[in-house]
Amino acid sequence: MMMEQTNYSEPTIQFQNPNHITYQTILNGFAQNEGNSFSQKHLQRLSDFSKTIDEPLVYGAFNSEKHYLNTLKLVLDSTNETSNRINFFQKKVLPSIKKSRRFLDIGPGDCALTKAIASDFEHITAVDLNQHILNELENHLPDEIEFKKIASCVSSAVLDAGYYDFAV
Repeated sequence: MMMEQTNYSEPTIQFQNPNHITYQTILNGFAQNEGNSFSQKHLQRLSDFSKTIDEPLVYGAFNSEKHYLNTLKLVLDSTNETSNRINFFQKKVLPSIKKSRRFLDIGPGDCALTKAIASDFEHITAVDLNQHILNELENHLPDEIEFKKIASCVSSAVLDAGYYDFAV
């Protein structure tokens, strides 16, 4: 499968196997967008890891929770997005919050941001449909932080209006 170049300058990527991201795809695509900031060793690890992810049974859907988590890990490990996001919150956002006692995390993803800024809060509430993500986050938070997990879609979650100082 070949993606043709579009008018918004997306890199052309060729897939030898459309179900796996190849080393060359990562090198030409993700790393190019990140200013070639990844080592060859890191790119090879990403390529090797991508080959362990099963192809989807239905295009556009995840086969299982594990399939979702592995795909999320591959995407996040293929960019500097997580570290850039954490740096932005630590250097720009948190200093601008007058009081930061209660944090609402809607869809914690890989939990990296919440884990990185958790010590700035006394209470954290996380809302996600994925119970595994909520449990993972709970296992990595310091014991002194009060943690509430809501396994629900945010639109049906019962949240106290005005309770949270900060929400993502």
